Amino acid sequence: MKNWHFFGLVFGLLCSCSSGSAPEPVLIDGSNGVKPLVEALVVAYRQKNPDVDIQIGTEGLGSKARLDALEAGRIQIAMASHGLDEVDILRRGMEVHHFAGMAVVFGVHAEVQIKGLTSEELCRIYTGKVTNWEFTDMYSLPIVPLMRPFDEVDTEVALAAIPCLQEMQLKTPVQVQTSSGDMARALTDTPGSIGLTNMIRISESQGKIQALSLNGVVPSPDNILAGKYPMFRNNYLVTLTSASETVRDFLAFVEGPAGRAVIEANSAFVPNP
Repeated sequence: MKNWHFFGLVFGLLCSCSSGSAPEPVLIDGSNGVKPLVEALVVAYRQKNPDVDIQIGTEGLGSKARLDALEAGRIQIAMASHGLDEVDILRRGMEVHHFAGMAVVFGVHAEVQIKGLTSEELCRIYTGKVTNWEFTDMYSLPIVPLMRPFDEVDTEVALAAIPCLQEMQLKTPVQVQTSSGDMARALTDTPGSIGLTNMIRISESQGKIQALSLNGVVPSPDNILAGKYPMFRNNYLVTLTSASETVRDFLAFVEGPAGRAVIEANSAFVPNP
């Protein structure tokens, strides 16, 4: 009996040690626009913390769905971009962590060899007052204007920065692209096209889409941080106020020097000042 008692104690100690050694998994989901940067941050974090299990959703979650999933415990971190109702989020027992930002830009097909446009010129294009690129002293090429829906974040950012765009009608000849991916494909494949996109898609296009300056200001990290470039969307991570130690450790990494280095290395993003 004494031997059995001894082995039982040893087995119990082994079980308690093994169960306490593995951190709980962290599930992240939400805005696909924030996902590429979070993926890079997770890779860097795992290099320092190989035993931590962090998984990122593949399909993405909409604004309401991501917060509902966080509140229900189906995910531990929600990715979000721009336009958060922080009062409601705090009321629901959640915290907002602003960790980076990204420029929203007008991009053109590589064949449209111009560097930038003014607000007035953009409004003339999107209200149909000009229909050919020859107005920019480029060779004659029909303009194909593309836009995201009015309720999308990128469009909200553009309308706030360029009020005269509110006069445009989202109908022919303006072609509405329902997703960021659809916009990138249309800009890549359509000669003469111009459309609202972001610096992630510009980077991913490998030169097939060119980002335009706005009123002479290029969408560089320095200009964004200095407040000179006006079209900008914030990126957030949202957690429960009762977030686990593992989640807190990941957030500390993201907001610390190592995370900032990852953000700065991804040229589509700028770190939170």
